[in-house]
Amino acid sequence: LSKAGESCTATSGCMGDLRCVGQVCTCQCDSGKSCDVSGVCVPLSTDNDVVSSDTAGTETSTPDTNQGWVSLPGGTYQMGSNDGGSNEQPVHAVTLSGFKMARTETTLAQYKACVDARACTEARAGGSCNWGVTDKDDHPINCVDWNQSKAYCEWAGARLCTEAEWEYAARSGGKSQAYPWGSETATCQYAVMYESGAGGSGCGTGGTMLVCSKEAGNSEQGICDLAGNV
Repeated sequence: LSKAGESCTATSGCMGDLRCVGQVCTCQCDSGKSCDVSGVCVPLSTDNDVVSSDTAGTETSTPDTNQGWVSLPGGTYQMGSNDGGSNEQPVHAVTLSGFKMARTETTLAQYKACVDARACTEARAGGSCNWGVTDKDDHPINCVDWNQSKAYCEWAGARLCTEAEWEYAARSGGKSQAYPWGSETATCQYAVMYESGAGGSGCGTGGTMLVCSKEAGNSEQGICDLAGNV
């Protein structure tokens, strides 16, 4: 049996959840599931740290978080990297249904509204954490764990995105490129990051910046900070 991304035929077949599509073993999952990095179908409510939703804003009970949603059409792309760690290999084809993702990272003010509604617990404070710091309402919330992130998403009428969805968005819709903006070297022109020539950590701020401060680093769909700022 062939692995994800390997060639296949009608007779040779593919491993596990993989299906032979166009003579290549491809992960195609049933409704409610998506592919993880190994090409196995997992429930949609697993993994990463970016808010995503298929129905955000359509429920009358959903709070007005002013989140702002960007629609990404479904498609098939090559997930993973042959130049990365073992958990990024092998590169394999993944097919996704359309979904929505928040245009910005969840801000401190948005997360605080969830805490005020008693649907979320307070983030950690101190050090590089933004919780409890004045004048950072429009900076990204940080120092929260997976469970806190999940609680916020559910309160906002959304869910955490899968690893496959996040990578698809971070590659501007699954394109063959290293970053949301393309394959140019990551610098403070594109992302809030450490750069010695730009003042060090946080592009000289020592921490985070306002969400969407680096528009040159947006994805083609207009999603901000898919690289950096947390």
